[in-house]
Amino acid sequence: MFIIMLFLGLIISIQVKAIELNKQKTESAKSDIAYYTNLLNIEKEYTVKTTAELEVLREKKNELLEKALIDSGYTTMFETLQKINRIAGFTEVSGTGVKVILDDQLVDDPRYPALTSAIHDSDIRQVVDIMRSGGAIAIAVNGERVVSTSELTCNGPTVQINKRKYPVPYVITCVGDPVKISTLLSNDYYLNGRILSNIDFKMELSDSITIPAFSDYDKINQYIDALKGDKVS
Repeated sequence: MFIIMLFLGLIISIQVKAIELNKQKTESAKSDIAYYTNLLNIEKEYTVKTTAELEVLREKKNELLEKALIDSGYTTMFETLQKINRIAGFTEVSGTGVKVILDDQLVDDPRYPALTSAIHDSDIRQVVDIMRSGGAIAIAVNGERVVSTSELTCNGPTVQINKRKYPVPYVITCVGDPVKISTLLSNDYYLNGRILSNIDFKMELSDSITIPAFSDYDKINQYIDALKGDKVS
C-alpha cells in the first residue's frame, strides 16, 4: 500500500511540474507576442509618418517643375515629360482592378507552424507576378508602386519594398481587368497551397483603384546602376 501511495504521489508531482512548465511557456509566448506586436506598431507609425512627409515634398517639387517649364515656354517638353513619367510609373494610375490582402494567421495549432502560416516575400511576389501576367498596367504593395527595379525582401518581421520596411498586413493592389486577374489568382496552385497552410488571404474586385507614383524616382539613377551591377545606397 505504501508503494502504491508513493507511486501515485510521484505521478501527481510530475503532473504538477508539467502543468507549471506549460504555464511558464505560455507566459513566455505571450510576452514574445507582446514584444513583437509593439515592434510592428512602431514600424507602422514610422512608415505612415515618413511616407506622408515624402508625398508632400514630392507634390511641391512637381508643382515647381511644372511651373518652371510652362513659364519658360517649354510646354511641349512638359507634355513629353508627363508621357514618359506615365510609362515609367512616375505618375499615379486609376481604374478598375483587384485588391489582395495577405496577413499572418497566428493560431495555436501544431498543424500550422508559425513559419508556414506567416507571410513571406515569396507570397507577395507570387501575387504581383500573377497580376502582371493578367495584364495589370500598374501594381502597388502597401502603397508602394512596383516597377522593374523594385525589390521585395524579408527583413525580420517586415518585408522591405523599395527600400522601405512594412509589417503585415500586405495590401497588394492593381489596375487592370478585375475578372481576368481575380480568376488567375483564384486558380493559382501556389496560392491555394499557401491558403491551406493557413495564411490569411482576402481578395476584392473594385471599380476604382488608384496606384500611386513610384516613390523613389528621385533615385532612379541609383537603380539603373544596380541593374549594371553597382551597389544601391
